[in-house]
Amino acid sequence: MKKTKRKEMNIAVILEENYMDYAKVMLNTLFYHHPEREMTVYIFSTKLSRKSRGRLKEIAAVYGKRIEFIIIDSEVTDGFPQRGHWPKSLWNSVLIPYYLPDDVERILYLDVDIVVNKSLGQMYDMKLGNNCIAACEDLWVKRYRRGIGWRLGIFDDDFKYFNWGVNLIDARRLRKRFPQTIGEVERFCVEHIDRMDFVDQDFYNIFCHGSVKYLNPRKYNFIHDISQIPLYKVKVIRGNAAIIHYASDKPLKLECLDLYGMIFWKYAAKFGVAREVFKNMQGDYYKGQGKRTFCKLLISSVRSIALQYQGRWTADAMPDKAQINHQVLLRWMEFLLNGKKLSSYMQMHGFEKLAIYGGGAIGKMFVDFAIKEQYEVPFILDKNLSGEYHGIPIKKSVEEQDEIDVIIVTAESYFDEIEKELNIKSNAHITSISQIIYEIG
Repeated sequence: MKKTKRKEMNIAVILEENYMDYAKVMLNTLFYHHPEREMTVYIFSTKLSRKSRGRLKEIAAVYGKRIEFIIIDSEVTDGFPQRGHWPKSLWNSVLIPYYLPDDVERILYLDVDIVVNKSLGQMYDMKLGNNCIAACEDLWVKRYRRGIGWRLGIFDDDFKYFNWGVNLIDARRLRKRFPQTIGEVERFCVEHIDRMDFVDQDFYNIFCHGSVKYLNPRKYNFIHDISQIPLYKVKVIRGNAAIIHYASDKPLKLECLDLYGMIFWKYAAKFGVAREVFKNMQGDYYKGQGKRTFCKLLISSVRSIALQYQGRWTADAMPDKAQINHQVLLRWMEFLLNGKKLSSYMQMHGFEKLAIYGGGAIGKMFVDFAIKEQYEVPFILDKNLSGEYHGIPIKKSVEEQDEIDVIIVTAESYFDEIEKELNIKSNAHITSISQIIYEIG
């Protein structure tokens, strides 16, 4: 019986020099899991050195795959607006339909900070019907940014905001939905930037609304810190997830390294790139924080991983609440080591007065941060405590007359319930430590 020839897989990647080490691992995992598929990877970049391009071509040649580089001059996005900490190069992703060759009808977009853990052939060959893309709902946004559709001007009750990190695209349908020229795209972004917190991702959600086929995020866009799967179940992750996405906790940052991050390093070792990736990471830490800090963080990370592996974070050894707090504190430490401040978030949103929800150790730590950065903290909220801290009263509930701009919830494990309760009594913006870190980066 004659076999039907499978389609060539077209892949789109946005890549700049500072993410080269992620690209080495990602491309190896992609090629490795598709040995019999013809594949062309289109890499969109503002500037990529000749050395880096040569290195990526070498990786592709090992597997018999093709790489095409599409260089977008930085002047093209000069007129696009700046939003918070996001680099302007992110706007390159909204330009994909304009720079992609006309004969490419279907393409799979992949963020560079992923590893491909299984074949994506079935996903790539699926029927899209009348939809222009297939994507996964963003579980982080679903949990922390309710009402995001209203902010984007989408008022459907069943609206699902998708994560742009993994998307199967019908290029012809997408071009029909997008503005006709890059100039029109730029004008739209300039006009609406105040409501586009996540820049390119928001743009795609606006223009693809009503034409999205939703995929299983646990399988095709697995982001561990919002998946509610405990770290000790790494075998479950590796067995079920076709794509593992390091959207927040980056494995090249020692402060974020855990069993989940070790999946990245195992692949790096498997394909012989671990040494060069680690050497580059070591050099970056030496320049920014010094050799001593690097060694301390490395020892701490290795010890943490060893404990995770030995105890597998069982319910007795590390309950979910403690695990979440552990992850939050590691990410906040990285946030501070990178020179970020609470004021970055406050200034982005125009906030001046804040309240802290949670009178425990983490809550008090955040009060100290706020005071150090000279922000006014009228009160602390905690249903189980009373008294004061540094002269700041601890209240059991917020009142309508309380004049505050934002309430920072430090009890991450109970954020959903707390947010719902606070929204009844207060008009203040409700956020969490994780959300602050995600927005500022």
